Amino acid sequence: MTTKVSAESLFHYTPEIENLEGILAEGFRFSLCQEELPLSGYRNNPFDQFGITKHVHDCEIVCFCDLPISQTEDHRKQYGDYAIALTKNWGQSKGVTPVRYVHKNSPDFLSETSSVVMDLYRDMPQYDENIFVQLAEVTGVAPTIEELQAIPDSVKKLMVITNETFQELLSHCRKLMPLVRLYEGDWCDRASEGRGTRRFYDEKEWRAVPSKDNDRLTFTFEDVTRIIVKTEDEVRRIGNYIIANQTILRVTDTVATWRKIQTWDELRRDG
Repeated sequence: MTTKVSAESLFHYTPEIENLEGILAEGFRFSLCQEELPLSGYRNNPFDQFGITKHVHDCEIVCFCDLPISQTEDHRKQYGDYAIALTKNWGQSKGVTPVRYVHKNSPDFLSETSSVVMDLYRDMPQYDENIFVQLAEVTGVAPTIEELQAIPDSVKKLMVITNETFQELLSHCRKLMPLVRLYEGDWCDRASEGRGTRRFYDEKEWRAVPSKDNDRLTFTFEDVTRIIVKTEDEVRRIGNYIIANQTILRVTDTVATWRKIQTWDELRRDG
């Protein structure tokens, strides 16, 4: 018999039933998260190294996991006992994607290039979004006014194109960072409050990041495969909430709605 290592749906866990109702009413909100990256830092700074200095960046994300329900006991202790599951087809259509897990020896994090990219992107606004001005400041190699005036117009046009292309490349690299997570790292256990190391790889995480056209991750009720709560009273609460808002949620079959809502006890009985 083959044991499945992935779920059929994408699950989002939360500690409060009110959060489920908010998700059903308005979709998923992108949450600000501080993520540590295994950046090697700069060679000429002995203190700016992974394990000595923590390199943390802010990212806005919505998180899901791809764990079969039978393997979620520890996950629920950390993230909550309420869950909503949606189809993977929905997730892929919305750009939800598995994260890439990395460690300090992952090839592209071994050099200081990743640190350079992050710093250039972060500091670019203070240099009027001009990479040539920024590099002149960073490297100390600044042309004189006379040298700038002597640059042919064709080269100036090429510099404008180069600057725009460079900005796009930096922006692209920066947008990939929220989809990267440490293989394992420091963690404060949300149940015991004890500190230790957690292997994040075991969470099988998928993430969504915001785009210009989307500040919420939306879905229809047809995309929902399952809603899991703690008690039968909460089954009725969520069911009645969905029926009361069926127009907003675009519910087409109220009978099928109830079949999607289950308790953990019911799931255990069903095996």
